[in-house]
Amino acid sequence: MTLHGIEIARQPQMLGEPDVIHTLQNDPGVSQGVEGLSGLLVRGGESDQNLFLLHHLPLYQVSHLSGLFSAFNVAVVDRVDFLKAGFPASYGGRLSGICDVTMRESDFYSYHAQATIGMLATNVLLTGPLVKDRLAFTASFRRSWAWFLTGKVMDKINSLNVEGEGYNEQDYYFMDANLKLDYRIAKGLKGYTHLYYGNDHMNMSSEYAYVQENGTTSYTEIDKMKLRWGNKGIATGLAYDPRAGLHIETNAYVTDYRSRFRLNNDQKEVSTHTYSHKTNENGITDAGISAQAG
Repeated sequence: MTLHGIEIARQPQMLGEPDVIHTLQNDPGVSQGVEGLSGLLVRGGESDQNLFLLHHLPLYQVSHLSGLFSAFNVAVVDRVDFLKAGFPASYGGRLSGICDVTMRESDFYSYHAQATIGMLATNVLLTGPLVKDRLAFTASFRRSWAWFLTGKVMDKINSLNVEGEGYNEQDYYFMDANLKLDYRIAKGLKGYTHLYYGNDHMNMSSEYAYVQENGTTSYTEIDKMKLRWGNKGIATGLAYDPRAGLHIETNAYVTDYRSRFRLNNDQKEVSTHTYSHKTNENGITDAGISAQAG
């Protein structure tokens, strides 16, 4: 199955954002798991059994906002090849499915820009030549502004609490950025370099104080939680067409996924003080190189 970026942009959109994964969920043999989220379950498999490639760069984190949006910015997507079986050896094998996203080629002759503001995110795209007919770039940046909504909601909730007895804060946002350089070295020889960065940030804190009738505070508790997760990486490649019917291509990449969870708890009583700190970090770093001819 092959989809083009313009087809995805025309699909029904959730909260004003066209989405690659949500579009693929409509394909036979694919289910989304939890309703409304961007899980991709191919023929009974799990999401972590799929291979997700963004212009030859493997991504291990492909969702934002706990699955409501995917990490693929449709503004830079040229084509999506989705395989549910019969995987070519060039992909290295996967248990479930393959989602291979190809970014559009940069414009070597003129500049183009676009900006969109959705219900939860803002998207900016710029493409154009650095050296006409030789070197061009495409840059995109997408960031949510959900923090504005959550901040207003929490301010309203806090205003309803008794002063000094309870206070809560929540902050969440996601962002992703792409920078792609396309270059034409000689006749039949061209290449690219692609950098990707995507991250989700979530902060939650609460404060509770017990105030006695005489107005003194006998107990306070402060909890702070920080959660970060995301993927970054770089891919580069060369393609050579020495003659009609012959294509030689090499690609190399380094990709890195990290998540970090931190929790602080601070309790104070009249004569005691207890503090605890928990941290959990995990990640995957992967590198590879491939060559093929056909």
